[in-house]
Amino acid sequence: MSPDQHQQIPAKVLDDLCSRFIINIPAEQREDLVRVLFAVELAHWFFIDFYCEDYNDLHVCNIKEFAQQIFLHCPFLRDYVHNLDIILSRWRGYKLSVPTYGAVLLDPTYEHVLLVRGFYNRESWGFPKGKVQENENPYFKIYMFYKGQRIIKKRSTIIRSTQCPVYNECFTFHIPDNDLQNIHFDIILFDYDHHMKHEPIGIFSIGNNTNEINQHWNDVCHRQITKQIAQWYQLKPFNIFNY
Repeated sequence: MSPDQHQQIPAKVLDDLCSRFIINIPAEQREDLVRVLFAVELAHWFFIDFYCEDYNDLHVCNIKEFAQQIFLHCPFLRDYVHNLDIILSRWRGYKLSVPTYGAVLLDPTYEHVLLVRGFYNRESWGFPKGKVQENENPYFKIYMFYKGQRIIKKRSTIIRSTQCPVYNECFTFHIPDNDLQNIHFDIILFDYDHHMKHEPIGIFSIGNNTNEINQHWNDVCHRQITKQIAQWYQLKPFNIFNY
């Protein structure tokens, strides 16, 4: 199926994605198209996370549709576009060989079991599982909401190889009309991955409209602040369908 039957990604977006993820692949690695597809996948997730999220005229596409356009746009990949189905098949086969651990989760009556649905293949169900990795590479995103609408997103640095990250970072936000009563923040912790989609670890919220009594936010809003007001929060499971 030709790319023009799907969404056509603008050339300037493809230029940006190729410059970030593709053109700097070392010459000796360009011949390994399975390895190249991992870079294409990184570009795909970047496209979804940043372009599709921030631009209403761009929409999520699957990896095959995205790879077709990248291969046609990038000179050293153009000659391989007609073999893309074979390359994708080899790449998917390799990904299946990456070790993962999972679990079968039953309810107390042993009558129900937890299954998870595939992100793109909505007919695919399986047991929850994840890659094998001793340490994580965590970072977080902060989303600011005003009157229920997400208006700003910011991101931390990545702390490598730890399950106990400490972030000494400062983020500045412009509050519309200084209207703190209609502001809340979602903070989502992710595990950065070079080859797979960044896995959400958990989420917590601060501010009004969070359906929780939040003394921390009340202190921030009403005290005369002369020092930082700190508070521990417990991460909750992240529901990707809310984003």
